[in-house]
Amino acid sequence: MKWVMILACSAAAACSAIDIDFAAETGLLYPTGQWGKSLNTGVDAGLFASWIVNPSFRAGLGFSLSVFGSSDQGAASLTFLKPQLKAGYYLRPWGKVFNPGVVCAFGLSRSSLSNSGGTDPATWDPFWKIGLRWNFSLGGGFRGEIGGDYSSIMAETESGDVFTLRFGIAREVAL
Repeated sequence: MKWVMILACSAAAACSAIDIDFAAETGLLYPTGQWGKSLNTGVDAGLFASWIVNPSFRAGLGFSLSVFGSSDQGAASLTFLKPQLKAGYYLRPWGKVFNPGVVCAFGLSRSSLSNSGGTDPATWDPFWKIGLRWNFSLGGGFRGEIGGDYSSIMAETESGDVFTLRFGIAREVAL
């Protein structure tokens, strides 16, 4: 019974001092490789919640939505919904002006292709991404973030690689 009380007290102490980072990101997508031959530049938007483990490291989850148009007069569109686990490491935590960092994520991507002739069945494929970030203060508890990502969807027939230019706004809160 004693170990249950110790475990309960430890859990309560850990939960009483949780710092969470809520972020909204958007970006421009530039397909590379085989995808670059048939897709135009796309747009991406995402929402994320991360636990600030320590001043330098944060980990959490979220999702993003990406949309591409075809390069042949926009006759088709390709949409991705990506639930994901995300982690980031920053070199100068809470630096007001210069706080570089590295971000990585992995998850599943739901791909959906639509064109004038109909819609292909949606597929779920694993994906990963890695990127560099520059995090800076916007004042009032908000932080801005700019950077770039390189990501790959590992589909059965053909992998899709994308370079993304990102901008995000985050709010850190203590629970």
